[in-house]
Amino acid sequence: MEQSNKKFDVLIPVARKDTSFVKHVVTYINKFIIGCENIYIVSNKNNFGRLGHLHIFPNVELLDENELVPELNFGIVHECMKKKGERRPNCVGWYFQQLLKFAFAKSKWAKEYYLTWDADTIPMSPLSFFNENQPLFTKKIEYHEPYFITLNRILGFGKLVDFSFIAEHMMFNTLIVKEMLDAISDNCNANGNTWVEKIMLACDFTDKRGSLFSEFETYGNYCVKYHPEVYGTRQLNTFRAAGLISGRHITKKSLERLALDVSIASFEPRDAPFPYNISWYMGRVKNKLRNIIADLLRR
Repeated sequence: MEQSNKKFDVLIPVARKDTSFVKHVVTYINKFIIGCENIYIVSNKNNFGRLGHLHIFPNVELLDENELVPELNFGIVHECMKKKGERRPNCVGWYFQQLLKFAFAKSKWAKEYYLTWDADTIPMSPLSFFNENQPLFTKKIEYHEPYFITLNRILGFGKLVDFSFIAEHMMFNTLIVKEMLDAISDNCNANGNTWVEKIMLACDFTDKRGSLFSEFETYGNYCVKYHPEVYGTRQLNTFRAAGLISGRHITKKSLERLALDVSIASFEPRDAPFPYNISWYMGRVKNKLRNIIADLLRR
């Protein structure tokens, strides 16, 4: 693969549970992501105090997730979900963070390309996201039918390739994202007034097979259909369950050993062994209590 001199910014949506760990993520992004310039941390403004430790990085800027673009905030997503019968508040963030990755393209910070990166994921070795000047998708093996039911409702087509675009990252072309969002907004067969509403109202929350929308499958298949020449593809050695080693308390030495085998490692709190997983289980209990309260309020 030929090296590229392409420069781009990195966008990391950060939930409260990741506010401490993201410092390590930023450290390794600055070390290993070739071409990275600015890193934008998009999070709830209430988390900014917890993210104060990031001031040591001169290329990091905090963005309020509810002020990125006028048509998107947490409340708008929640209202759309309630209209479709989904009232559990703990489900909103999952969809909200996906839409934020699209919304960034319409913000004043977006340049030609931007890389979205998961807040629980660390690059383990130098990574380029361009082959010469061609951006690269990372190919994965996954299939979840509800994603493509929603995709068909908002854009009129389904899965177009024999692999998945769902990875821990994605390089977005700003102009293509904006074009795609305009196409969704202009779809008169989809309910809603904005691209945000049309996506969320296209989700069938009576379908209990898990998540109903994927930003990566949506964008990846859109590019295949309308811009097949823009992107190349590749495969990376990734380890989604790196948290099984010692949760997020993994040592630098362990990371160095892990880097011998994998390019990217993710540390989900649920994978942590005891006692590192106690906080994750406490969070699960809190979410269940919120759902119980929401159910009681509906009666």
